[in-house]
Amino acid sequence: MTTYSTFVQDEIDQAAEFAKEQFQLGARTADGTTVRDQLAAVWRMTGNKPKELDELIELPEIFTECWHWFLRLNNRRASTGFGVNPIAYSEMLSFFELINYQPQEWELDMIERFDSIAMQEYDKEATKERKKSKSKS
Repeated sequence: MTTYSTFVQDEIDQAAEFAKEQFQLGARTADGTTVRDQLAAVWRMTGNKPKELDELIELPEIFTECWHWFLRLNNRRASTGFGVNPIAYSEMLSFFELINYQPQEWELDMIERFDSIAMQEYDKEATKERKKSKSKS
């Protein structure tokens, strides 16, 4: 992985925390809604904005395009009967060829970092589902 200055590393870490927070807010709850949806419902019903929505981590502007590319790739992610797979390099190559863009190394690094966070969150969700299925048996 590329070495970055401390200032840039702080922004990279903030972008990673942003991604983690976004995946956690998008996680499905027992009733099938997302955590974000439930927090928004609490806000509507009480008029008080939950701190989870009031203190959201901001994505550093330099990573906005990387995040949007990642989301597009993530939405087309291949999965097998064994779960969700990381975004393949071949998929990234095809994607960037389609949009006629040659990404810089740091942009690919960031997409990979977002993907790693996504995989961790998908694994947490799968573990919860397995535990729920076991408890029903």
